[in-house]
Amino acid sequence: MNANVAILGCGRSGTSIFGELFEAFPGYRYWSEPHLAEVRRVRPPLGHDQRTRLRPPDLMPGTHPGRGAATLPGMAFSGWPGAAIDFYDGLEMDNSKDYWQANLHVYQQSVIAPFHLLLEELHDEFGAGKLFRPNRDVRFSADKSPYKTQAGAMLDSGGYVQLSATGLGVGAGYYMIEPPKVAALREAIADDRTGSRLVEIVDDLRAVGAEVTGRDAVKTAPRGYSTDHPRIDLLRLKGLIAWWQYDPGAWLATAEAKDRIVDALRASSPLMEWLDTEVGR
Repeated sequence: MNANVAILGCGRSGTSIFGELFEAFPGYRYWSEPHLAEVRRVRPPLGHDQRTRLRPPDLMPGTHPGRGAATLPGMAFSGWPGAAIDFYDGLEMDNSKDYWQANLHVYQQSVIAPFHLLLEELHDEFGAGKLFRPNRDVRFSADKSPYKTQAGAMLDSGGYVQLSATGLGVGAGYYMIEPPKVAALREAIADDRTGSRLVEIVDDLRAVGAEVTGRDAVKTAPRGYSTDHPRIDLLRLKGLIAWWQYDPGAWLATAEAKDRIVDALRASSPLMEWLDTEVGR
């Protein structure tokens, strides 16, 4: 396997752009190095769907995390109820096993059951979805809080959906990539043809409300590039993602939640295609 790229989602403390994955974006947590050694790329290159893929130890099939969150055939996704946001508000104040056990039914019914319905409805267009486990890996962290303060799901298309006390997050892109891929990304940005196309994609994303950013950035210019390069802001990045963050509101408990997710994933498709072609090949 060519394991070089971690595909990306956001929340508050303990959340990530691809909130389950990292912590370099404000308030986000990294995978541990042993995890990254096992899988740097959660999504294989285009045209390699038949390739056996590894998944992070933290990433489980969507039916796993809410064993008590069964859904009935024919049910439609209609958003997450207010109880889901209340659950994560409470968890941020009391991240303990006692709180979790006392509110497990809320987590299963108001967070995970709607997530299952959403992933089923997204499957045909965006591929299979997998939910992350709710337990934090605290082995390499000074913060021993046992539970994540967000629920997140990865899609085979490269998208990510996240629910937390801060609302709904949706994103896609290459967030954590190894040095050879960072070099390839910068070469593609610097090239007038591919770089100009990327600028068009980024402008289109920002026009529809996306934040376009990366895991980290150099302060001036990468080695070998001039500070007055016309695409220096993009060249400084060590990854590239599109991210939408929506504050909670009454809309979150309606089908509009799915509409926003689908719109964001579709809008990010040109960025994923560019990255797969110019960086992920």
